Amino acid sequence: MKNKKDIVFGKTDKVKDLDIKKSKIRITTMIDYTLYLKLREKASKKDLGYQTYLNQILKHALDDKHLDLEHTLIELKTVLKQLEIKVKSDKKVS
Repeated sequence: MKNKKDIVFGKTDKVKDLDIKKSKIRITTMIDYTLYLKLREKASKKDLGYQTYLNQILKHALDDKHLDLEHTLIELKTVLKQLEIKVKSDKKVS
């Protein structure tokens, strides 16, 4: 885990020799209150701050491997649906 002293805060366009892996930028966004509460609860169970946990979730969600897995799951659902339709039509013929 990174220490605060290891993280460079500030406007990235004005910082020279910026190490992207250690940089953070401040953003403002709106989320549902219930989502915020769930995020804090889950982060607390992992002994993390909710913003750190949110960062971990976002990194995982944007990981190419995760996106490939999501695509694979969509393909599997399509194939299973087609098989389900075939089985139903085979039962009607019998």
